[in-house]
Amino acid sequence: MQNSSSIVSNFEYLEKMAEQGDALALFRLGKCYSVGHGVTKDFEKAVDCFMSAAQQDNSYAQFELGLCYHHGIGVQEDAKKAFEWYEKAALQGNNIAQCHLGSCYQKGYGTVKNYGKAAQWYARSANQQNAKAFNNLAFLYEQGRGVNKDYNKAFRLYSRSADLGFIPALANVGYCYEKGLGSTQSYRKAASFYRQAAEKGNEYAKNALKRIIEKEEEEELFYSHQKVGDMTYARVIPFGENYIVKRHCLWGIVDEHNTPLLPLEYEYIQCYEGGYAGIQKNDLCGLADSMGTIIIEPQYEMLRYLSQHQACDVEQGGDRFLVDINNNVILRVRGKTIKYYGDKLLASSEGEQQLYNMDGTPFSKVHLLFASVGEHYVAYDFDGETLIKKDGSEVQNGFK
Repeated sequence: MQNSSSIVSNFEYLEKMAEQGDALALFRLGKCYSVGHGVTKDFEKAVDCFMSAAQQDNSYAQFELGLCYHHGIGVQEDAKKAFEWYEKAALQGNNIAQCHLGSCYQKGYGTVKNYGKAAQWYARSANQQNAKAFNNLAFLYEQGRGVNKDYNKAFRLYSRSADLGFIPALANVGYCYEKGLGSTQSYRKAASFYRQAAEKGNEYAKNALKRIIEKEEEEELFYSHQKVGDMTYARVIPFGENYIVKRHCLWGIVDEHNTPLLPLEYEYIQCYEGGYAGIQKNDLCGLADSMGTIIIEPQYEMLRYLSQHQACDVEQGGDRFLVDINNNVILRVRGKTIKYYGDKLLASSEGEQQLYNMDGTPFSKVHLLFASVGEHYVAYDFDGETLIKKDGSEVQNGFK
């Protein structure tokens, strides 16, 4: 943390550099005046500094000057000048200015309203990973303004914005799931995204979450409301000696006396054979047992328990692979789907497959397709069949 003397020293250094006309120093000096860093806050002096730097084509200063004219900070509010300075900065590749320029075109602020140009500038900003630009471009695709209406693309763009941490986008992804726009309708997933946005203070998401809970509770009237102890739940599913329960769109595990074993804070809990349950929180999946003990923390995009193998079929980062119930990776081959195949593991991707032993060591070469025949395997390729014996040896056209 800087002490007051070092802040003053930095400010004095910037002043000297600014007096020599250094554009970056002028911009930084303007920021000091605008926030009161090392000097008394003075918006008019901030504008003077921004103007001097902007006239030297400093895109950061041009953008800040646009903000000043936009909001009337240190100058008289002037939509046309705000637009002009945003445009100058945007043309130099400033992604924040590009997003603001898109907003000007969308709203007709300082210029004639033009959704097509708004989409173009949002796209340029989004290409530089601007989270707000992804969200705003998604809205145009959702509404069909300036671009052809495309719910699938809108959903993908909202999702990308949400991944980058833009809070309104979390609510918008929730809305897509609620209405089934570009996605399969899911009140459960809608509630998950609304809840994430609501926890970060988004008022729309707070109201939407309440609405979703009411909708789901209306639908759950089709189920018999049951009690565990003195508590009534929308769903009660026997789980060993305990119960999986659901209330207000959230799931948990309780014992016969309604003592919480797994808090009522999960988006979904699915019971599997063998005394395990898939759990989901913040759209990530894990595994718990019937006592409410978390075996695998929610971390996978998909998880399916395979009771016959005491392992889990999981997906993460686009890869589908296997882990045991202690979350140790059994086999993971990038870009391939792994599944049990007889007494082997089969790794598949488009156009090729390969067999592995249960310890993850390769059993076969890569082939187009496999089939099991008795205690052997047969590989099929464009040039014929290959017999794969129990010891892993391969014989081309071994059945002929």
